[in-house]
Amino acid sequence: MPAARESMSAPCATASSTATPAPIAREAGGVEINSAAARVENCTLVKNASPGSGGAARFNVAGAMTNCIVYGNIGWDRTARNLWNAAGRPIGYSCLPAAEFSGGTGNIFTDPDFVDFANGD
Repeated sequence: MPAARESMSAPCATASSTATPAPIAREAGGVEINSAAARVENCTLVKNASPGSGGAARFNVAGAMTNCIVYGNIGWDRTARNLWNAAGRPIGYSCLPAAEFSGGTGNIFTDPDFVDFANGD
């Protein structure tokens, strides 16, 4: 399990209670998607550490993500693991790491340029 890190994630709106927020999530550091109807919207999922494979978000089923920032999360093996099983999922208008996800509508694949990421700002 990764060392404890201070999460910078902000509260986010989900259109379904089947998108389970951490610390309830079993395999994700930020949110675990357990229903195809789940929608994760307006979230900042940053600096989360996961006991499983999805540092920020783990898609167990379809679900969707819109207008989110996903950056600097790690999985159980201490490597960058922002999204797990995200290929082909409807993810749009979000800032994501290009190495882990491509495509979608309106996404940008770049560093979100936080003021001082290392120190939590």
